[in-house]
Amino acid sequence: MSKKPNLNDVGLELGNINNETSDNTDSVKYTIDKIIKTASKIEENPLRGERSSFVKATITLPPDMEAAIRMIGIERKISKQSNYSVSELIREAVSFWLKHQVKARI
Repeated sequence: MSKKPNLNDVGLELGNINNETSDNTDSVKYTIDKIIKTASKIEENPLRGERSSFVKATITLPPDMEAAIRMIGIERKISKQSNYSVSELIREAVSFWLKHQVKARI
C-alpha cells in the first residue's frame, strides 16, 4: 500500500523545496511564489484517465455555497458543457484563484 502524500510531499513535487527550514524570508517568499506559479499552470480538469496523480482533499462548504456550485453544474450539464461536477467546478475555481495570485505577485 502506498503512502498518502502530505502537504510537504506536494510542495516537494511542485517546487523542489528543501526539507531544511530557513529563516530567510526572501527564500520562503520565493519558494511560495514558485509553488503558486507551478500550480497555476496545471491543467485542472484533464481527461479521467489522466487524473491518477491527483490528491484527494476534503473541504467544508456552507450549504448555500454547495447548492450554488451544484446549480452551476446542473446548468452546464443541461447546456451540454463539460466540467459540470462539483469537483471539476472547485478545481476550476482554485485554478482561477491561483492564476490571480500569480498576477498579484508580479
